[in-house]
Amino acid sequence: MCVAIHQPSDAGAEDMVQLYGLDRVRDRELLERLWRETHDVQRACYLLGYRKVVGGLEPYLRDAARWYARLTAAPTDPVALLNWRNRASYDGHAERLLNVRNKLEVLWQVVHENSDFVAQLPQGVKKPEDVVSELNSAHILGLRDHIQWDETAQQKLRDVSPLPAPFS
Repeated sequence: MCVAIHQPSDAGAEDMVQLYGLDRVRDRELLERLWRETHDVQRACYLLGYRKVVGGLEPYLRDAARWYARLTAAPTDPVALLNWRNRASYDGHAERLLNVRNKLEVLWQVVHENSDFVAQLPQGVKKPEDVVSELNSAHILGLRDHIQWDETAQQKLRDVSPLPAPFS
């Protein structure tokens, strides 16, 4: 029930939320809180597993603030973002981005478990989600650069996402 965010799309499928006696409209706040809490627990478990499986992280965790600051500054400088954008058409982007995100989140977690590390962070250091967002934006812009914007591509876009009447 905790992960049944959307009503089932299959006509015959039972809605887990209703099976637990809840109503999606009436109990919306409760359900949203449950979904957030479930997500937070799942993410924490995933990061703990990531931390245990990726043994090479341990040396970096001993000086987490310094490595976090370096890892957030390096990929978001203009040259690195341009490089990330130029590599947009290569396979493996999602995996690379997930790997960066995981490392940043593990370091962020370790930094915030230790007040001495927090004090070492540079002023205005970016949060993991901000770094990932910048990298993903650069990737999307890179993909856009590779699109051949001819009538066929425009028609495919119209087919997938029709414009409202005044703009069509």
